Amino acid sequence: MVSPVRAGKLNRRVTLQQPVFTKKRGGAVTNYSDVATVWGAIEPLRGDEFFESQKHTDRTTSKIRIRFRNDVRPDWRVKVAESSTSPPDTRLFRIVAQVNPFDGRQELHLMVQEFPSGEVA
Repeated sequence: MVSPVRAGKLNRRVTLQQPVFTKKRGGAVTNYSDVATVWGAIEPLRGDEFFESQKHTDRTTSKIRIRFRNDVRPDWRVKVAESSTSPPDTRLFRIVAQVNPFDGRQELHLMVQEFPSGEVA
């Protein structure tokens, strides 16, 4: 039997956001609306530095652990407000994959990529 997620390990407030598409003259605009704010844990997995179109780019791959939800979609993103700074910094993560690690509907791992501010649509 899989042990339940320990609440003390989920020590960050993360907001799950879904895209909202609005048609505008000349194309579509994507905004995001909050779906839920839940407790989670962020674990960095890897950092990459590379040059993309003559521009230096840093991307960090992380794992965000939350209690299991069956409504999270791959086109959603995750917003985390860093409360240790004043005013709070906002970090945005694109969901790359979802893993139900124990197949027991206890926990959901979101494999995410963080981009420097302004680069996540």
